[in-house]
Amino acid sequence: MPTKKLNPVCQKQVKKALESYRKEVHEAPLADNTKKTYLLHAENFVRWLDGNFEPGGRNKLGFLVLAIAVSIAVFSPSFSAIAGNKEDAARIERKFEIRKLAREIYKKADKRATEAAKQSPTYQENNKKTVKAIQKCHVQANVLIKALESPSLTSLRFRELSSKVEEILNGPDGCTFKAIKRNPNAQIIRELRDEFIDEELERLRGTLENMKRKELESEIRKLSI
Repeated sequence: MPTKKLNPVCQKQVKKALESYRKEVHEAPLADNTKKTYLLHAENFVRWLDGNFEPGGRNKLGFLVLAIAVSIAVFSPSFSAIAGNKEDAARIERKFEIRKLAREIYKKADKRATEAAKQSPTYQENNKKTVKAIQKCHVQANVLIKALESPSLTSLRFRELSSKVEEILNGPDGCTFKAIKRNPNAQIIRELRDEFIDEELERLRGTLENMKRKELESEIRKLSI
């Protein structure tokens, strides 16, 4: 028997929870005998709380599991509300589906744009100009590297020249980086990719409801940043 009976407020909550439990059991796709078993254990537990039932030794494990389940239902209603909210679950699933579709469309459009751009004479010419600019950077770096071989260099001057070589070849303000950044091919690919994405979204206009289409556009914009 419980060492202390529940106060009237808790007793009311327990009985209310039992009624909700009965309703769910009756509506569940279970055999009649199974439903009776579920209800019997729940009712015995409530009787035990009232001091009107003493479980046998063989029922102790089942009683413990049931006690935990009922306790969660009674004392943690917010948990039940979160776990049982079908609308939220559906919303989450829809977001996963939209994000998956957004990644597929973005990846397909990006690949198509890259392949199309490579066939363009303008794209190829831009790459040639970039290669020439990078080669000039390497010439500058090689001059400095040669100067580093001078035995008359002080330690301070050696460190200064080494830093300049590093900046030219790998630094964010070095001429190698600037040569790559000035190549307009990245912008060409972005523009082509956006056009292909718009084409795909237009194709889906008749198959996606307006809300889903807006969510899809939003997810694709995030990928394009």
